[in-house]
Amino acid sequence: MRALGVWDEFWFWNVQYVQIYSSSLKRGLWALAFTSNFNLLTKNFVLYWVLGAAGLLALGTPVLNGRKRLILLSLAIFSFAAVAPGRRFYGHYWLQFLPVLALAMGALFYHLGKGLAVLFRRLNMQPVVAVAAAVILLLPVVRYSPTLFKGDSHRLLRAMSPGNPFVEDKVLSDVLKSKMRAGDRVAVLGSEPQYYIYLDKKAPSRHFYMAFTMRPIPESDAWQQEALGALTTLAPRFIVFNFVEYSWMPKEKSNMTLYEGSYKYARTNYRPIAWADMLSLKETKFILDESQARQYRPAGKRYVTVYEREEARNSSGVERSGQ
Repeated sequence: MRALGVWDEFWFWNVQYVQIYSSSLKRGLWALAFTSNFNLLTKNFVLYWVLGAAGLLALGTPVLNGRKRLILLSLAIFSFAAVAPGRRFYGHYWLQFLPVLALAMGALFYHLGKGLAVLFRRLNMQPVVAVAAAVILLLPVVRYSPTLFKGDSHRLLRAMSPGNPFVEDKVLSDVLKSKMRAGDRVAVLGSEPQYYIYLDKKAPSRHFYMAFTMRPIPESDAWQQEALGALTTLAPRFIVFNFVEYSWMPKEKSNMTLYEGSYKYARTNYRPIAWADMLSLKETKFILDESQARQYRPAGKRYVTVYEREEARNSSGVERSGQ
């Protein structure tokens, strides 16, 4: 990190900010966060976690040699340590624990094979254990195959991340892709960096995840000025503004300069060309016709607006009429 010239940033985000983030959670709520998120994580897949826990318990037996047991136990400890910082225990944090869960299940079946081989010395128990393991592990996959392989991805996203505009982001990015020309810029105001992936575009500034700029910390004022300055200087053809609290995550003492300044800039210099009006956690009304979008007023508490710069609209309109 020092050789790349980003040591200060590395130290801030990996040491200093972690302490700020952890201390911002009210005392005693970490246990509730752990319980609620772990329950959501295991609700439909208890079998996997039971097998993994049994595999970890089996490390206390001498079937595996001491070195392998130490490696697995250390991996389990460090994997959980990767989930714990911040004490939020969000579901996606646990992705870092799943590899050791899989290895623990493998260790369990290995132990079973060894134990059965002792009990039934005349029989080859490895195929039996392998078939049993395959059946046990595939049962949840078969049970949820309609959702996993043929399900409505929109419904699944809304069920897993209620209130987040992930479905809306993809629909609106497709609208933008159909309108953008080579060299066009886009600014996404909020914390939805997936637009830049969908559109293969770079953000106007390094602060493409703007929820971090809303933290009531000394650095946020300069960050907000930097992000707002990049927006007004580059004047991108398109702006996506997220009126979703999860996208900005303001705190009680947050500086609102970026939010208010970017909204004023968009309303003054741009016109709405599309809306995703999130009427409820399960229903969104999309306004994708430009003429309707100009007059539309959102009915939901959460919505996303796509804006196009005024002069860009006029010039593109001339080009289209010329064609």
